[in-house]
Amino acid sequence: LIPISVGSHIISVTGDNIEEYSEEVNVLEDEESIIDISKSFEGSYLLTVNTNIEGYTLTVDGNVVSDYNKPMIVKKGEHIVTISKPGYLTQEHKISDSGKENVEMHILMEEELKSCKYTFNSNPSDAAVLVDGVQMGKTPLNCKV
Repeated sequence: LIPISVGSHIISVTGDNIEEYSEEVNVLEDEESIIDISKSFEGSYLLTVNTNIEGYTLTVDGNVVSDYNKPMIVKKGEHIVTISKPGYLTQEHKISDSGKENVEMHILMEEELKSCKYTFNSNPSDAAVLVDGVQMGKTPLNCKV
């Protein structure tokens, strides 16, 4: 319980994981008042994003999320969630609350495959070049692997 003096007051509740909520209350002597902040979640839901890497950039609808380690509030409806990190394939997902109060995403980040350019020569020429059992062509040959 938080003691408040008798009279009219504006009570505000803020936080990283809720939308700001304000309500005017009239405190009467010797009465207990309960403020239900569940109204602050109306029209929104909690989104949690989990992945297998650290140090990534998370955006929701193009806006960078600074602290992606805790649930965030998003307005009901569809959103685009993007996770990126150099050396990994960027993941982009369209999400919707589908009437849920909490949405939890599990995204598996995959490393980008590096390719290298190779030149294959042989004497005599016309030798088959195979990479992992797949014929890439015959010499002389320039290819990316």
